Amino acid sequence: MRIRFVILFVLSPIFTCFSQSEIAYYSTALAQFEAKNYQQSLDDFQLAKQEFLNQKDFPKVINCLSYISKIKSLQSDYKSSLSYSNEALSYLRNNKISNDSIYAELMSGKTLSLKFLGEFQKAFTITDSLINRLKINKEAKKYLANAYQIKSRVEIDLGNYDSSINSAKKALVLNNDESQERKAALLNIIGVGFYFKDQLDSTSYYYNKSYKIKQAIKADNYQLAITTYNIGIVQEDLGNYDEAIVFYNKAAQHDLLDRGEEVGFLSDIYVALTNTYFKKNDLEKAEEYAEKALQFAINRYGENSPNTSFVYIAYSNIFELKGDFKKSIEYVKKALDIRRKTYGNNHRWTAESLLSISESQVEIKRFSEAEKNYNEAITIAKSIKNNLIEAYAEMGLGTIYMETNQYDLAKSELKAAKLKFINSYGNYHETHLSVLVIEAENYFRKGNYETALQVIDDIKTNASNSNLFYGLDALTLELDIALNYYNETEDLKLLEESIQNIDDAIQLIFKIKKDYPTSKSRIYVNNSMNDFVAKAIEASYILYNLTQNFSFVERAFELSELNRSNALVTGIQDVRFKKMANVPELLLLEENKLNYELASLKKETYYEENAEEPDSDYLDELLSKQIVCRTKLDSLFAKIEREYPKYYQLKYSEKGIGIKKLQNTILKDDETVIEYFLTEKYLYVFTISKSKINFIKLPKAKDIQSVLQVYRERLAIREDVTQQSKILYNLLVKELNLVTKRLIIIPDKELNHLPFEALIKDDVFLVEDYIICYSGSASLLKTQQEDFFDFKFAANWIGFAPEFKTNNALTSSKIEIESVAKLMNGDTFLGEQASIENFKNYAQNSSILHLATHAEIDKVNPLYSKLFFAQDSVLTASDIYTLPINAELTVLSACETGFGKLEKSEGVMSMSRAFQYAGVRSTVMSLWKVPDQETAKLMESFYRYLKEGNSKDEALKKAKIEYLKTTDDAVLKHPFYWSGFVISGDVSALESNSKTWLIGLILFGVLALFMSGKQLIKLFK
Repeated sequence: MRIRFVILFVLSPIFTCFSQSEIAYYSTALAQFEAKNYQQSLDDFQLAKQEFLNQKDFPKVINCLSYISKIKSLQSDYKSSLSYSNEALSYLRNNKISNDSIYAELMSGKTLSLKFLGEFQKAFTITDSLINRLKINKEAKKYLANAYQIKSRVEIDLGNYDSSINSAKKALVLNNDESQERKAALLNIIGVGFYFKDQLDSTSYYYNKSYKIKQAIKADNYQLAITTYNIGIVQEDLGNYDEAIVFYNKAAQHDLLDRGEEVGFLSDIYVALTNTYFKKNDLEKAEEYAEKALQFAINRYGENSPNTSFVYIAYSNIFELKGDFKKSIEYVKKALDIRRKTYGNNHRWTAESLLSISESQVEIKRFSEAEKNYNEAITIAKSIKNNLIEAYAEMGLGTIYMETNQYDLAKSELKAAKLKFINSYGNYHETHLSVLVIEAENYFRKGNYETALQVIDDIKTNASNSNLFYGLDALTLELDIALNYYNETEDLKLLEESIQNIDDAIQLIFKIKKDYPTSKSRIYVNNSMNDFVAKAIEASYILYNLTQNFSFVERAFELSELNRSNALVTGIQDVRFKKMANVPELLLLEENKLNYELASLKKETYYEENAEEPDSDYLDELLSKQIVCRTKLDSLFAKIEREYPKYYQLKYSEKGIGIKKLQNTILKDDETVIEYFLTEKYLYVFTISKSKINFIKLPKAKDIQSVLQVYRERLAIREDVTQQSKILYNLLVKELNLVTKRLIIIPDKELNHLPFEALIKDDVFLVEDYIICYSGSASLLKTQQEDFFDFKFAANWIGFAPEFKTNNALTSSKIEIESVAKLMNGDTFLGEQASIENFKNYAQNSSILHLATHAEIDKVNPLYSKLFFAQDSVLTASDIYTLPINAELTVLSACETGFGKLEKSEGVMSMSRAFQYAGVRSTVMSLWKVPDQETAKLMESFYRYLKEGNSKDEALKKAKIEYLKTTDDAVLKHPFYWSGFVISGDVSALESNSKTWLIGLILFGVLALFMSGKQLIKLFK
């Protein structure tokens, strides 16, 4: 259940009780107030107040205090606003001044301050008392309308929605169309009342009526912001997320145009955007808005404000998306504590907090706590007559009972929830679909497969464009049922039926992915699909194994490739598609600039958040700039897709590579692709060469993971790994029946951290028998091998070796760079010359980049892993992602450049990946902290073999074998010293060497045409 904060604000007019003073301070203060320069106005009113006090002109003192209170309220300093209202009222009472307008204004201001401080009952008592006083005076009708208006707002906070609607309608009658601005505000409040009564048709009617009036009278931006925000809420509730985002962005624009971030309700708009992107599973954008909303709310309202509680709930959603449910609970608890104190135990917001906390408790199987909270939410919902809260709680209880095998209880709760959701939203809304998914799983777990499949058909029928994930959930569950049915009966009927839907599922996945332009969100969405892919591959394997129908192998391979390195491939292809669609260079430069700016802002924000004493104001400024930058980028993306339809077609028509295409266009005669797909139980392996295709299942997935862990642990401390190397060979390679000596390994999950070269077959390392390279996916390999751009490199090879003092000194890096530079006839940047500036200036125009430096891996947030340059300056992975680096090869002769956080679908989020994203076609990277001296030795050999015309993977193989043959010390032959460097990407020989060979071949052919055989023999003797 996602929390929504509906905005009711309207600025009440300030009633003056005297003609304009001739005192300069007061006149200036009024002018500044009208110009919305509130701080200057505040200072001048304070000075004017003192002047009036000196003259004992108390009516004018009161008026100054009224303005000061209003300004403090506009600045969200409600405690001060309340204090100034009370001071003014004190002067009014003590001097026995009778003036209904100023009294009404002060009491209204006091009421609003109490409302925003969470003192709702006090606010209600005061406004009710004010209404009773004003009723006596028939001349006070216009003040009475304002009082009813404020009363209706407070009644919303108290959860008295019918009373709120009635109060607003009374205000409408009293207003009698005299003020169109007030009429629009009152219609908005009535809409809010109906919203909380879950009557969305009436809500939409009143919101739109309010909006039309505001547009007609050209209302100020603040008023337009209120209505567009509230319309956005309705669209969000209806599941129209893209429409909701449009209206929320309009609201933000209006609010910022009104008075910037000084006042307004930006945090509430950003909370709404957070929640909407959360529902769309767009993690990166949800996170951006949540961070800004939290910083903004704390600065403006304080940590314990009811307003801030809405941000805590939204922020908890981010941790829920990331799977950090304990952190999610921590933030919901903050909100719940605030709400119990301010709204009380029997309030909508308290109930919705209980729903949020229960969701995370269920995820970490704290069922008894969650059940207690759900039941309390139901009690509250019944007392305030809120069917939707009750339905969400019943759905939660249904989940708990299903997880604890109480299937009949679960069925009862889910049925009750479903009826309430249908009554509120109809059959096509996500609430109904979410219940159906749980209901289908409940039938499945109970063993009632037939009914479960009927419910699944219902989900597939009703899942629309706005809730495609429920369709995928249904297909995943359908596969689960079919697999269980086969395991129980060995009957293929359900498997054959479900496998027919795989193609539809693949199309559905491509459709879902279209909505995610940001890398982080694409990775999250891809990860969430991993369960479906694993089940679909399992089903394909079973059917292939029993039928020998090769189409099941093709489908399984397509599924394996579906999410693998997808974000990386998409990022690389995106630049190409824009070029192919003739997107102007100016737009591409603007996009690059904005991407770089956003990455820089995120990096600075990350550092500031993790500083010992973060600067709150600076952090708020950085987050604001992020939002502005993101908005510009989204606008630019929309423009490119709108004005260059060919780009849109290319972007969304691109599919993964199939087996036939891999064989016919990518693989050479001597190459075999080995693609692994690791699940909890099994390891599926595809071996594909020009002449042979195998698809096998290896059963000991857990054994692989445990042995691999021991292998890595022993490797790190240089203990003997012979036994583990042999076991891993038997588990991973032995059954593959390889027919070529050149292997392209596409690992999965933990296998990304294994150097296959160091596995042992018959007491011989694999590197001695095979040429081995790596890739993130077959699609990535295809992308990196394509000659899309015809680059003219200014330099063949450049190397960087910064100088480090103290214990961080890389004593051999300078020697490494100088020796390789001499060999490759390249340029060196040593010591102080190895600067970030020189790297950026020269990296874009060099065929080979070589970095002999330190690296520091951030395993929590891999975007901020670092490469060190001169004077300890750093280049982060996030920086590299935004650079255009088109090198044929980058050699990262630094520690752990191939190591990083593992993502289920995307692979290792390493420094090497950042270079590939930037455009580098191949990388040599390290899997652990390889020793300095041995690295230098390996690198020199590698380049020597590379220069001789060997392919990159063969050059690295020969360098490793040479190392083993020429190293006398048995200790230094340990795999730790030589197997850590691996190569990934396009491993063909260097372009310059290839062209030289080709030119020689052509010249030889030309000579052959003009010379007889005898002449050729004579020539070459």
